[in-house]
Amino acid sequence: SYIADTQNHRIQKVVLSSLITTVVGNGTPLNSPTTLNYPTSIYVDKNQIIYTADANSYRIRSWTNSLTSTNGTDPTLVGGVCGLWVDSVGKIYAADFS
Repeated sequence: SYIADTQNHRIQKVVLSSLITTVVGNGTPLNSPTTLNYPTSIYVDKNQIIYTADANSYRIRSWTNSLTSTNGTDPTLVGGVCGLWVDSVGKIYAADFS
């Protein structure tokens, strides 16, 4: 299971047999390939690709297992995303409250 830790600007992974670990972000709100700025939603697909709505960066971002980041390309197209879902062919659906 994964948690979008919004106030701490990170994504955490929860494994029942161990502690919670941070997989993306460091607690500092920045707009870089390895940090987050107010992640509001998360979706993990069957290939363990992590998708997150990075609200204050105005992007939907994804990370592979090796934590390689892909950013959205136009920050004017994504506003207050509050929910994400990705279908079996990789189309991203987002609920936006702005």
